[in-house]
Amino acid sequence: MNQPSRSLEELKTLALDSGDIDAYNELETAYLDYEHGSFFDYAKQMADKHNYPQAFYDTYIQLLKHTDAPGTTLSLDSCDENTRKMAMKYLQKAYDLGFEPAKEELEMVYQKYQRTNKLESDFFVFDEQFDLVTFNKNNKYPSSDTDTSKCNSWIIDDKNLKQIIAESRFIEGQEWHYLFSHLPCQYEGQLKQKNLTYKFTMNSGAWGTIERNDSIRYYGVFGEQFDKYFLTAVWREEDEN
Repeated sequence: MNQPSRSLEELKTLALDSGDIDAYNELETAYLDYEHGSFFDYAKQMADKHNYPQAFYDTYIQLLKHTDAPGTTLSLDSCDENTRKMAMKYLQKAYDLGFEPAKEELEMVYQKYQRTNKLESDFFVFDEQFDLVTFNKNNKYPSSDTDTSKCNSWIIDDKNLKQIIAESRFIEGQEWHYLFSHLPCQYEGQLKQKNLTYKFTMNSGAWGTIERNDSIRYYGVFGEQFDKYFLTAVWREEDEN
C-alpha cells in the first residue's frame, strides 16, 4: 500500500490549486494503489493549470489502454483515434518541456511506427499523376500550440496544394519530430491515383500525412519555393546561422 502522509484531499488541494510539486508527486504515488486511469483527471489538471512537465507525461500514460500484447500491459495501439491524438499531444508537450522519459517514449513510438507501417507496393507515388478530389481546412490538429487565430490567414488554393504535394517526399518519424512545427492549422481531404483513393492532410508546419487502408505515411515539404505557403517552413541547417 502506498499510504500518503497527508490526506488525499489535502494533496489534491495543494497540487491542483497551488501547483505544489511535492504534493502532486505524493498524490501520484498514492494512486498507484488505484485502477489504471484513475489519476488521469489530476494529471491533466496539473499539466493544464501549472505546466508541469511530468504531469503532461503522466497524462499520456494514464490515457494508454490495457493490451494482451506480449511484453507490455499498456499500449497506444489499444486506444481509439481521438484518445491516441490526445495522448500524443501530451507526450509531445512533455518532450517540449524537456522531460527526459518523454523523449525516450517518443523514440520508441516512432521506432514502432517504422516497423509496423511498411509501404504497400502500390502506395502513393509523388511524381506520378494524381487528382485532388476534395479538400477543406480543419484547424483541429492536436497541437501544443493552441492559438488557432493564425489559421485564419493561412490559405492555399487547390492548384498550389496539388503542386506542393507532388514535390514533397515521405519522411521518417524523427524527421517529422525534429524538423517540423506541429501547428493546429491543416487541410484534409482525398487524393486519387491509379483508381486508388487516399486520405491526406497538410499541416501549416509544412508536413502532412497520406493514408490508405491501414497504411499511413508522413511527408515533408522541403522546397524553399514553397516556404511562403506555410506558417513555418522545414528547419534547415543554415537556420542556425
